[in-house]
Amino acid sequence: MATKQLSIKQALAQENHFLKAGSAISIDIITPAGQKGRFKSTFIGFMPNEYLLIECPDMGKLGNFSQHVVKGMKIAVRGLVEGQKASIIGFMSLIEQTVTMPSRMIVLSFPKAVSIHNLRATKRVDTELKVTVNLGTRSWPAVMNDVSLTGCHLVMQDCTQKSIPEDSDISIAIGDESGEADEVDRDTVIAKVCNVKQDEQGFQLGCQFAVQQQQTIDKLIHIALLAEK
Repeated sequence: MATKQLSIKQALAQENHFLKAGSAISIDIITPAGQKGRFKSTFIGFMPNEYLLIECPDMGKLGNFSQHVVKGMKIAVRGLVEGQKASIIGFMSLIEQTVTMPSRMIVLSFPKAVSIHNLRATKRVDTELKVTVNLGTRSWPAVMNDVSLTGCHLVMQDCTQKSIPEDSDISIAIGDESGEADEVDRDTVIAKVCNVKQDEQGFQLGCQFAVQQQQTIDKLIHIALLAEK
């Protein structure tokens, strides 16, 4: 993956090299025992060289990690930086405090450095992204466990090789049928099934994306990076 390391001073000095207010982000809460939980959030804003403000994830979804949303806990932040070259920004920070008014927010220490991942230069992303596979009038839940600019790999449980034979043209909807789409509202990509294999995990599908849907593929890689293993 094409990655560039920048000091925070360099990132702030360059246009489109830092998060904008309202940006969707993912945060990893890292416990003292090394456990990591990933949650969705929203970047609210920052005071340069002082602190960052992010939305506190829903306490119900935090589960046992809610006890670790305390001062001094490590947080890894990822989000999309939009510009001529869409990129993912990532950095480490520490929780300074939480506030409840006017809404529940987390105050983070200002990072000293950031990593920039260029989406267009990304070769392959290992991820765990829930998707729905559609063929004709039928649909199946699946997990996308890697994706690139040209294709992806899917793992499915509830299908057979007869259900989705090789050379089938399928649509892949981002998110699952529960209605919770991952960052985008059920955007879909069209792909051809190149190979189908069965193993202990289920059915493995290797898929090649159709042409002329680059914007949606860029979105997909963005979401996959936020859900990266």
